[in-house]
Amino acid sequence: MRQLRAMARHWGQGDSLAMFAPTLAGELARRDRAVFERASASPGMIRALVESLTDTDVRTQLAEVPVQHQGGHRRSDFVPFAEAGLLAQGIRQARLVELPGRDHLPWAGDVSSILSPVADFVAEVAGPPA
Repeated sequence: MRQLRAMARHWGQGDSLAMFAPTLAGELARRDRAVFERASASPGMIRALVESLTDTDVRTQLAEVPVQHQGGHRRSDFVPFAEAGLLAQGIRQARLVELPGRDHLPWAGDVSSILSPVADFVAEVAGPPA
C-alpha cells in the first residue's frame, strides 16, 4: 500500500510506470505515461482509489465464484505473489500460474509467457474441438 500511496502523491508525472511496468520504464515511455495519468484521473481521484483499496476485502466472496478460474501472477510483481495465492486459495475451482517477470501490466514484459497458460486453460475448460 505504501507504494500505491507514493504513486498517488506523484500522479501525473509518469512515475507509476516504474511500478506497473518496470521493463518499459524509459524516458519516452515515462512521458507517455504522464500524459495518460493526467488524462485518466485527477490526483484526488487516484488518492481516493488507493484509499478505497485499503477498505476492500473480497475474501468472504471468493467461495461464491461459480466457475473454474485460472489466475496468473508474475513472481517479481510489486504485488506480492503470496497475495495472489491467497485469492486463488479462496476460490474453489482455482489455480494460480506463476509467471516470470516483474511487470504488473499483462501487456508489458514477456507477453508470450502469459499466452501459453491461457491457451492451455481455455482448451481444458472448452474441451476437445467438435
